[in-house]
Amino acid sequence: MADEEKTENNGQQAEKSGGGKKLLIIGLLAGIIVGGGIGAGAFFMLGSSPEEHVEEEVVEHEPEPEKVKELFFVRMEKFTVPLMYKGRVLRYVVMDLNLQVDGNEEKLLVVQSLPIIRDALLRDVSEHTIGSPDNPNVIDFEGFTDRVTRIGNEIMHEKLIKKTLVVEARGY
Repeated sequence: MADEEKTENNGQQAEKSGGGKKLLIIGLLAGIIVGGGIGAGAFFMLGSSPEEHVEEEVVEHEPEPEKVKELFFVRMEKFTVPLMYKGRVLRYVVMDLNLQVDGNEEKLLVVQSLPIIRDALLRDVSEHTIGSPDNPNVIDFEGFTDRVTRIGNEIMHEKLIKKTLVVEARGY
């Protein structure tokens, strides 16, 4: 008997919960329809009407100054260079270089060409010493950075690399 009462109660609860779900769905649909109608009405009513003609004032703006491009740096890490004198290697120098470029697009182009630039630099430093003409044991940093910039720009076929910076140099 107790089982029969439980079965009847479960049946009544199932009927009640189904009606609540229907009302919820109907309410949501009605809300969406009313909200959409109000939004559409506001869109058409508040839009510009072709009958009104408003004269626009012409305001002369001062020309904006040219934006200065941001400086970006392309890192060349662990670039090993032989320090030579009269065709003989005195020692090896490991350098970390930064190539300065003007914009992000230029940086991407230089990064893509970096293996070719490294190859050309290695070929150049194998033929020409990086030592100072006065003292071959001392690195001519100014001459070396100018060569790196020149060779990099020759590889790129345009002047993308503005300056080369030697961040670190270690001799072995």
